[in-house]
Amino acid sequence: MNCAEIDNSARGRPLDVLVIGYGNTLRRDDGAGPAVVARMSGMHEGDRCAFSIVHQLAPENVEEIGRARRAVFVDASVGVAPGKIRVSRLSSREPGGRALTHFVSPQTLLWMSQKLFGRSPAAWSVEIGVADLSVGEALSPAVDRACARLAGHLGHRLRWWLHSPELSASLNASKEDFYVRT
Repeated sequence: MNCAEIDNSARGRPLDVLVIGYGNTLRRDDGAGPAVVARMSGMHEGDRCAFSIVHQLAPENVEEIGRARRAVFVDASVGVAPGKIRVSRLSSREPGGRALTHFVSPQTLLWMSQKLFGRSPAAWSVEIGVADLSVGEALSPAVDRACARLAGHLGHRLRWWLHSPELSASLNASKEDFYVRT
């Protein structure tokens, strides 16, 4: 695999894929996004893909998003059954009156990328249903299993995106999609 965590030497280089895991790792299952990205970043090396773990999304994330052809945002969700995974295609959305608060949505970051850099990546939201949001660092068993499944699935998807350039380039990015079997 040809992926690595962002470091200062990689700044400014275009990326094929950016995977951002976000959530509070001190609230058990809310740390599902960071847990998936931590598992994935240990599997891959190179500079065409980047992994980022953040507590919450913020305007500062737009620079790396603006360099990517594809972005995957991984987060925990109370709106999904515990241990289940939901994948949704994202599009940019103007933020309205809350543009620069302490939290911004993936759609707002895509909008900011379009405004600042004249482009935004094809993007997906991947949500993992939570079972336990109490104080603690361990994931519940159902969410831990879902994180392992998702990390494996995204690893396969990244290999396809990175090692099938002729097929990947021939796809219309606005129609490209994927799903995760739950």
